[in-house]
Amino acid sequence: ATFSDLETKWTVSEMGRLGFLVTPNVLLYALGGWSWAGFTWAQGTPFTLNGPTWGVGIEKDFGWLRGFVQYKGIHYR
Repeated sequence: ATFSDLETKWTVSEMGRLGFLVTPNVLLYALGGWSWAGFTWAQGTPFTLNGPTWGVGIEKDFGWLRGFVQYKGIHYR
């Protein structure tokens, strides 16, 4: 087996959301966009990857606090 250390240095995502109000305090949404990330191999060789980003989420307004749960997937090409 061969092992190698891959380190993520930075990630940037540009996304939009589209959703609808299930109730006046609950938002259900889908998101999509594009992401870029910088990586480094253990030998110190830097490189970048980019690819589509997608996901879904739900957001609840508690008045003084807004909470959300979100799934986001990125497929680097």
